[in-house]
Amino acid sequence: MKQKIPGSNQIIMRKIPCLFTIIISLFFSASAYGQMPDYHVQVLDQNAGIRNFFIRGITKDSNGFLWILYHDRVQRFDGREIKDFPVDGQAVSILCDRASQIWITTKDQVLRFENDHSGFRAVQIADSGRPVIGRIFQVSGGKVCLLSQNGFYSYDSLHNNFKALDLGISGLKLNTPNFAYCNHTIFFSGKELIYSLNLDTKKMLSLPAKSVFSMEAVSEHKLLVSNWDYNTSAYDFLTSKISHFDVGSFSSAHPDSFFRINQAVSLDSNNYLVSSQKGLLEFNTATGVFKPLHLFYGGHQLYVETTYVMYKDAQQTIWVGYDGGILFFSPLQGNIELIRSAALINGERIWNNNVRNFAEDEKGNIWFVTGDGFNYWNITSGEIKTFPEQNAPDVKTIYPSIRGVAYDGKNLLLGPTNFGLKIYDPVSGIYRKPNYDKDAAGMRTKVKAEQDFINQITPLKNGDFVISSRDAAYNLKDKTYQLTEIPFPADEKSRVFSYEDAERRIWIGGVNKLRCFDSSFRQLYEIPVPPGPGENYFRCMYESKPNEFLVGGKGLYHFNTQQKQPVAEKENTFFDNAIINFLFKDMFGRFWIGSDNGLSLYTRPTKNIQTFDYSDNLQGVGFNNQAVYLSHKGTLYIGGTNGINYFKPELIREKNERLHVTVLNMSVNADDSSFLTNSLPAKLSYLQNSLRFEFVAPWYYNAKRIQYRYRLEGLNSNWVQSGNNSSISFTALAPGHYTFLVSASLNGRDWFESQPVSFSISPPFWNDWWFYLLCIVAAGSILYALYRFRISQVIKLQTVRNRISSELHDDIGSKLTNINILATLTRQHMQQQPDRANVHLQRISDEVQTSSDALNDIVWSLNSRNDSAEEIIARMRRYAAEVLSGEQLQLNINIPEDIQRVKFPIEKRHDLYLLFKEIINNIHKHAQATAVVVEVLMQRAALVLHIKDNGIGFDKNQGRPGNGLINLKERALKWGGSFELVSSPGNGTEITIQLPLRTTHPKRL
Repeated sequence: MKQKIPGSNQIIMRKIPCLFTIIISLFFSASAYGQMPDYHVQVLDQNAGIRNFFIRGITKDSNGFLWILYHDRVQRFDGREIKDFPVDGQAVSILCDRASQIWITTKDQVLRFENDHSGFRAVQIADSGRPVIGRIFQVSGGKVCLLSQNGFYSYDSLHNNFKALDLGISGLKLNTPNFAYCNHTIFFSGKELIYSLNLDTKKMLSLPAKSVFSMEAVSEHKLLVSNWDYNTSAYDFLTSKISHFDVGSFSSAHPDSFFRINQAVSLDSNNYLVSSQKGLLEFNTATGVFKPLHLFYGGHQLYVETTYVMYKDAQQTIWVGYDGGILFFSPLQGNIELIRSAALINGERIWNNNVRNFAEDEKGNIWFVTGDGFNYWNITSGEIKTFPEQNAPDVKTIYPSIRGVAYDGKNLLLGPTNFGLKIYDPVSGIYRKPNYDKDAAGMRTKVKAEQDFINQITPLKNGDFVISSRDAAYNLKDKTYQLTEIPFPADEKSRVFSYEDAERRIWIGGVNKLRCFDSSFRQLYEIPVPPGPGENYFRCMYESKPNEFLVGGKGLYHFNTQQKQPVAEKENTFFDNAIINFLFKDMFGRFWIGSDNGLSLYTRPTKNIQTFDYSDNLQGVGFNNQAVYLSHKGTLYIGGTNGINYFKPELIREKNERLHVTVLNMSVNADDSSFLTNSLPAKLSYLQNSLRFEFVAPWYYNAKRIQYRYRLEGLNSNWVQSGNNSSISFTALAPGHYTFLVSASLNGRDWFESQPVSFSISPPFWNDWWFYLLCIVAAGSILYALYRFRISQVIKLQTVRNRISSELHDDIGSKLTNINILATLTRQHMQQQPDRANVHLQRISDEVQTSSDALNDIVWSLNSRNDSAEEIIARMRRYAAEVLSGEQLQLNINIPEDIQRVKFPIEKRHDLYLLFKEIINNIHKHAQATAVVVEVLMQRAALVLHIKDNGIGFDKNQGRPGNGLINLKERALKWGGSFELVSSPGNGTEITIQLPLRTTHPKRL
């Protein structure tokens, strides 16, 4: 069976994660696979969140975000997530200008992106009418311009609107969908004409055209034009020539003559990529010829019926919208290529994807062996022929699974499993066995070899071959095909691989040891396999420089044969847990290392390691042992369990692409509040101290490969690795100033930083300077208040002292004076008038008693232990009982229990007692009462003293009130209280005195 696949000399692109399964139709014939791949592409589809419904525009901003325009929305893709922005109206075009602002147009308005929260906002057009709007574009001078039905407008940043451009075309009714531009020239269409206008010279040319569907400029004077009849022509305004394209000249697969272009982008000065309803095409402006392009994805041809919008970004990556989503590739960048075998075609068997090894013939074509036969690959035509062919006479003589292969210029040497070496003549198609010595040793070799499991066939510089097998190692002589066994110890296990170094020493790796032989197969060295966990054995080796070798097994090792006894030592810990299956050194001295962790590029002097994976088009990580081959044209072929990778190693650059890292969002206090990148707060409160940052570095091949690190200056000045995580949280940040930085890298060596995000967390108010100042002022105020209180207390005490002094002077002093006078009178009357002398002595006794009572009252009022209401009331009870005890009256004193807890200052206590005392004395002297009721009440934070008797009463409205009543009222009013007296002749007297409890200072009356 024949199958044609891509040749090695074509440019391919890295592959992104497989977003959908490419299904190859079983109805295509084998010849359909003979197309050479022009580009290997990546695909973004609905699995990445990309809508595949008629994409109307694609652009990228300076942060690397991909913006995709649909009829009703704009999607922004950062390689990980999609964010939708709805559009009000029918979308027409999208533009990212040189300032990285995103513009879109609908049929009736222009919109500009503000931020993630606001989305797109309208920008006014300075026009009295409402023109139908078309494309928005930016000319070479930097102006953002707009095409409308009424003409062209340019953006006025000062007034934030679009103003009409005077291009000398006023009066023309323009067809808004049809527009193109190249450098200083714009192209647009009217009713039946297409115009070319040079913006510098204002020179305008025109050519006839009807029902124009689309136009794309390929130079400043050439234009590709398609009409609604699906006819496409080239317009040359320099020669005024219109040339129609014949579809049959470039698309024999499409019998119809319909051809309509959509968009075009330049590849170089002479070549353009053109999207059309017949797929993706390449147009040469010099020859005027279209060429269909064949796109491959995941190792298979990607069948694209129609391509729509196109965009070329600053990195020269081409983005194409098609019915499956978006495909993209970089035409100028060399990368790893991949081919895979398709499914059965018309029920016939095709080549197996488990590729074990390669050989090259004299024409530069490739033989490769697989888990199911061997194959011949015509590199020029891309055709692959599979062997053994069905119904071939010698099919049963070769086992399907083959591991070793070599080509000696005439015959193909094959190493099938358990069948021994086979020699195949491609011309005659005959298989035969090697020759053996006729002696007993030769017969033993023949029996062993014909049942052996061959691992590798290695060509030597002298034309011979070394065959590494399970049971032995063999030497096959050139031309004679004589097979002899290479002597090995009897206990030696399987021979895995062989290698010839620059000095023509032959190395054969077994499970136990690596042995070195001279050209006569005399052993020179043996290097034991380093011990380690589990089984370990050498699988491959390569000479890094004379007498120095790298060897791979479970890990990477090195040794030097200039040592007396070479010992394998660890080369790099990165490969410690990897099973290494092949090593290859390119012209730059870099080592390509295939392991079960993928493909790695190792630079020994710098120790730099770059890894490749499925996003680089790798067939997988299941590389087969020693399945690597460098062709004479410099193409490296690598076999594995899922296809063939091939590339020119020197064209593969180390990944150091510039990444644009953007902080997307800062969330505060577990999303209690969040901020967009263009409105991050400069200051947070001390309670807003838990933050989460979200960031991204757009990279569309494999976002998981990007590594991030961050630094929060103010907390820690060191970079902290965060792996592939694109968010980081901080909790309980202390007050202070902070700056957040994040950087991203593809190779772990070249790091690219984001713009810094600075913010501060305010200290709690009790740590602010103003609070300290306030505390100082408050403390000073309190101290001053205490000082003033102390002064007032001293003054108050002095006032009390003065009052007591005055009372002592006025009351006690007067009484003592009276006593002194009475004593003198008593002495005078003692002899002549003894009765009068007795009267004077009684008065002296009364004065002494009253003086003692007054002095006792003063001493009692000064004692702080008597401040409580309990002590005051107890004294009031005693006094009332003493004064009224000699009379025939009933005394009732009612006092609630809760009043016992009330306390009174000295002066108020003294006045309260004096009030009570004065009233009791008045009852005793004047009331002639038989019953007295004393009540002490608590009402609204006031103490109420209520005293009632059933005495003779009096008419308080007749005559002037006595000094006693006046004194009573003044004492009550002094403390903000009240005095109420109710009395009438024959009805007794009722007095109510109310004193507020909170009043501690007497009022000046």
